[in-house]
Amino acid sequence: MLGRGNNYVDAGSGNDILFVGNGNNTILAGAGNDTLYVGSGNNAINAGVGEDVVTVTNGGKNTFTLNAGVGSVTINGFNSEAKFRLGTGLAVADVKLTLSGNNTLISKGDDLLATLAGVILSALPV
Repeated sequence: MLGRGNNYVDAGSGNDILFVGNGNNTILAGAGNDTLYVGSGNNAINAGVGEDVVTVTNGGKNTFTLNAGVGSVTINGFNSEAKFRLGTGLAVADVKLTLSGNNTLISKGDDLLATLAGVILSALPV
């Protein structure tokens, strides 16, 4: 658990559970099926390799890095101020947004990159 402030976290490999407080944090979850709880701020979040879950608890202007071919991330608490950074091997033309129930799916071909839980596609500022 990390408190308030500007933290840099590199969790490395393994199935981690991270609690990161409010601040301008850089979070690299690394390899494994990780669960991240992130407070408000301008956070840079890279879930890394695996099937990960990120819950943003107090909003903020978060930047999520999407990576192809390494697993996917489910994002809870995604808001209109958040944005994505495309990792190596991804271009805007490659990325497709689709609606599945109350979730927006972000994919490259058959590769699911991210699920925006509870976010309707038409509500996204694209």
